[in-house]
Amino acid sequence: MQIGEFAKICNTKISVLRFYDKAGLLQPIYTDPFTGYRYYGKEQIAEYLKITTLKKAGFTLPEIKRILAERRNSEAILDMFRKKKAELEEIILNLDAAEKTVVGAEQLMKITVVDIEGKIKVRACRTKAEEWADVFAGVDKAIQAEGYQRTSGYKMLSDDETVCTVVKLKGEESIPHENIDLPFVNDDTVIGKWEILGEYAVREDFDPKSICPTQTEKGRILYFLPDGERYWSYGWTKGKLLVDDGYATTVNT
Repeated sequence: MQIGEFAKICNTKISVLRFYDKAGLLQPIYTDPFTGYRYYGKEQIAEYLKITTLKKAGFTLPEIKRILAERRNSEAILDMFRKKKAELEEIILNLDAAEKTVVGAEQLMKITVVDIEGKIKVRACRTKAEEWADVFAGVDKAIQAEGYQRTSGYKMLSDDETVCTVVKLKGEESIPHENIDLPFVNDDTVIGKWEILGEYAVREDFDPKSICPTQTEKGRILYFLPDGERYWSYGWTKGKLLVDDGYATTVNT
């Protein structure tokens, strides 16, 4: 196939293939001596993908060329991978050191994802005398940015360390549309005016003795009206708070 068709299949540019040819990385199986047209074989698609994968892994073009040349010597290739991993680990350490120098170590909070007994957990350590409420808010923001959803409350491991269980989300977070048309069951004990102390994604976070300041909204009131009548976006039946905010519908215990 001609270079244009090969480039299209590999989702790359013709200029990239010409550069790889000149560098001796991926040369065409035939070059027309009169027109200069380059021709590639289907088997070279896999070769191109290897080069791309190695580039993404941080290998330089000379290193990639050596790896491709050493393909029959597995020990030599493994040695190159070990050296590259060591280089990348050193880069990460240097980045951490630079971050501490520029930002200030006292402002950094270490968050690590670990697998404990088959459950994914996030471990957070304070590096200064932060309020735990700020730590929790920081952890929630960090894990959401990485595509995780917290499924438990925070468990203190020490004065400076806490852990929580998380689950990895698959793709975009879906909007809940739960059936809120439940049969009404009366409960006279809940009818009346209630102050909202906070909104919690995880039930374990709620502690009446220690309300997290970042999750407390002073002055917000919720009314449980007789016969489950709706107030704003809220309705209820015995044991359940029903929410319909026009965006999602949820049944909350």
